[in-house]
Amino acid sequence: MAVSRAYLGLDLGTSAIKALVVEESGRVLGSGSAEYPILHPHPGRAEQDPDDWWRATVTATRQAMAGASAPAIAAIGISGQMHGTALLDAEQRPLGPAIIWMDQRSGREVDELTELIGREPLIRTAGSPLATGFQAATLRWLQRHEPGRWGQVRRILLPKDELRRRL
Repeated sequence: MAVSRAYLGLDLGTSAIKALVVEESGRVLGSGSAEYPILHPHPGRAEQDPDDWWRATVTATRQAMAGASAPAIAAIGISGQMHGTALLDAEQRPLGPAIIWMDQRSGREVDELTELIGREPLIRTAGSPLATGFQAATLRWLQRHEPGRWGQVRRILLPKDELRRRL
């Protein structure tokens, strides 16, 4: 039976990426997954290497495509972990590991920004209170504690958007 259209879905999770190829009717044609590590360089910190995300994406996609007998893909959809921070330099290279949502280093910055902006205005604007691991607090932490790295930043992306950029 010929496949009319096939779609690739990618879900960049906290510890693995999942890939799924489906046809237009929703029938699953193939799937794959590949893991990557969470790095803990210091207590309370959680980081990941964007190159690990990419290698895992290639592996999981190849698994899904092989299971689906490699159909032509009409579109790709991407979902993934929220609130992480991937930093790129002027040449679009990662400036070290991404700081992911479970990172706790920015507690002081959360308190500072919440006091400066106000809890209720933050909730009205962002839909939730600020928390450690959220991009605003992480960026403030980087400005304060890693000014050399911060000075090289030319693009700030969420993890799934770094994956999308590489695609």
